[in-house]
Amino acid sequence: FLVDKREGDRVARKRLEERMPVFAALAALPDLTSRERAQIEHHEGKALKRLNRPVEAAERFEAVLAGPFPMDEARLQLVTIYRSDPKKTTETIALVNAVFARWGAGEDVTYSVILGLIERLPAGEGHWRNDIIARHAEAIKTTIVEASNQGVGQGPRAFAPLGRFISTEMPDLFMDIFRQIPVPVLEGLGADGDRFAWAEIYAEAARIPSVDAVALRAEALRFYDAMVKPADFHAQRRAELLIDMAQAAEAETVLLGLAEKESTAWVERLLARTRLALGDPAGALVRIDAALALLKGEHFRSEFLELRYDIRSKLGDAHARQDLEYAVAASQKKAEGQRLSERLSSST
Repeated sequence: FLVDKREGDRVARKRLEERMPVFAALAALPDLTSRERAQIEHHEGKALKRLNRPVEAAERFEAVLAGPFPMDEARLQLVTIYRSDPKKTTETIALVNAVFARWGAGEDVTYSVILGLIERLPAGEGHWRNDIIARHAEAIKTTIVEASNQGVGQGPRAFAPLGRFISTEMPDLFMDIFRQIPVPVLEGLGADGDRFAWAEIYAEAARIPSVDAVALRAEALRFYDAMVKPADFHAQRRAELLIDMAQAAEAETVLLGLAEKESTAWVERLLARTRLALGDPAGALVRIDAALALLKGEHFRSEFLELRYDIRSKLGDAHARQDLEYAVAASQKKAEGQRLSERLSSST
């Protein structure tokens, strides 16, 4: 499937659909152990997930966990499916707690599972993310630090998406991890995934109070620029860094190129930032309105509304404060919600 994706998602899914009967053939083999049956069912679930059939995929993973050989890999897959469904918050938390409990007890949980879980924790809807990351903060820190010091590349790759959440929500935890993982030599990183992870880590480290943000952002840009075949998301994140580095004009050129291919909520939001930075709040308002119209993830709405407040304030809109009120109501992060409330209290 992953090889077929080089020819496009549609081709890959068509070929995978044609290969799906293999799972029934495998399940019909005689004398299978309970472990083998669980693995067949698990991999069928992963295939269904790749075919955008999450309900059927979840049924397979749930069956694995209900069977005689429950797999942590199935718990990880269910977290990925459940995390954006507010109705599944209780189940998501239970799955995360179960994996961390087994890891803490020294049971057979692989680095790939625990780091995969850490990587997925910040994503999805709901206030539960703050609570569960805080509850398992020590285990999260220890795991990333140990894996990174042992040369497991998934350590920094898991820290990067987690860092995007905790750099502003839990800066002390971010710095505890950042100070303890070995700093790589850029030339020694052989894959774009590793270069991107470290670019992200440095970019997020620059958000921490009382750091040398200029130096950290310069380092982040070095790692971004070293990528051989950056994807659109990588270019988007690099453009965001350029905005933070007061290089809005250069960032806008990159973002306009991305918008020509596909206009997304995040690209439009960043274009709103470049317009505002370049002294065009009216143009910024057009972009942020377009971004809000495209936005699908409700847990990001507060960020978009706060930017709209800044833009409308710059335009002298007497009702700009309304956006800040909506941002407070929409926030699904603890530190962000507190900061927004303080801004609202001090606004006129």
